[in-house]
Amino acid sequence: MKGFYASDKIDWKEIDRIQVRDLSDKSGTPIAVPFAGTYEGMDPGYVPTDYAICRNTTVSFAAIQGVLKGESPVLSTMWTILGQPATGVTLPYWPVGPTPPEASGGKTAPLCDAANHIRAAVFTDKLATVRPDGSKIPIYIDTKLLRDSSGEGVWKVTLPVEDHVIAEGEAALAQWRKQMPDGTEMLALESRLAREALDALQEAAARLDKK
Repeated sequence: MKGFYASDKIDWKEIDRIQVRDLSDKSGTPIAVPFAGTYEGMDPGYVPTDYAICRNTTVSFAAIQGVLKGESPVLSTMWTILGQPATGVTLPYWPVGPTPPEASGGKTAPLCDAANHIRAAVFTDKLATVRPDGSKIPIYIDTKLLRDSSGEGVWKVTLPVEDHVIAEGEAALAQWRKQMPDGTEMLALESRLAREALDALQEAAARLDKK
């Protein structure tokens, strides 16, 4: 964040990709993915998340990208990850109509459900959280499932789709700033990108289920 202060410019994409998915240790030192070492007798690749921004209790991410003076507020964009940031995909939403079905639902949204399906596989909170002596056991994340030493893993499926989504969203915004679209066009893009993200999450989840 010091870099943002020094440059007087906030890059929401860096926040999305780096800060929100931070797996730092308790001293604030970033942990690389995959992690090659070991913690407290755990298998290689597991790191505790109690001190990270991207901890097991982190349930979503949102950044509101505003508009310049004179621009229509309709171009305000909410870039959002539904579900745990390490296991979800960032998507744009615009204030022009109903949320796409992939991001909506009675109690939960399909995008969040898919991200949480992956979350259940990569976090250890399904295991015992208290030692026999009563002390708390940290909740770990298996970084090798996100990305292993060969580049395989959840992120190989989800992050390229996220890059594509952000590029399409930003290209559309650049065009819309020249000529305002109607809400139908904006909702169509929103819906298509949500479907692509959900397909990627379901593919990543299916691969984990086969392990």
